[in-house]
Amino acid sequence: MGYYPVMVDVGKRAVAVVGSSPVAAHKIPGLLAAGARVDLFSPQLHPACHPLIGEQVRWYARYPEPSDLTGYAFIIAAAPPAVNRTVIGWAEQIGLWVNVPDAASASTILMVSQLRRQEFVIGVSTGGLAPGLAKRIRRELEPLFPRGFGLALREFGAIRRQILTTTEGPSRRAELDAAQEHFVRQWHAASDDEKATP
Repeated sequence: MGYYPVMVDVGKRAVAVVGSSPVAAHKIPGLLAAGARVDLFSPQLHPACHPLIGEQVRWYARYPEPSDLTGYAFIIAAAPPAVNRTVIGWAEQIGLWVNVPDAASASTILMVSQLRRQEFVIGVSTGGLAPGLAKRIRRELEPLFPRGFGLALREFGAIRRQILTTTEGPSRRAELDAAQEHFVRQWHAASDDEKATP
């Protein structure tokens, strides 16, 4: 398979999760962190999913019908295999992406191991070959991007916008490069400080 990494704006469309299980409970918080609204379809609610139900997560105490699935950004099929196969078939008919956790061959999209610092996101994928390794690599990258990296990136974004609106000609590129170099130096210093903290 040829996977092409993209960023999906799940803040504008909901995500359907079919099946209530520890796997589903593991996937939903990452969707919520990205601003998604989640519709969970499952006849029973697993205890691990119960605390997640709220304003951003709606629970439907049944499996979905084909008409339920239009309009979603994508589907996560985390139900028993027979239900997943049915949902995958419906998704193919309406041209909707579907992820089946731990079954890359049955998925049209794969979830990546995420390192998130507000708008800054790194996703690590092994194409479904070794999800545990993807998580380990993501953990190894975490010290390089301290908790404050997202806020610092927002501040840099504001500086960049100001340069773009107030500077023209060759000096614009020079100012952008200088601002970026300053940001990178601060990032490296903060990363070194965090790694040095016991």
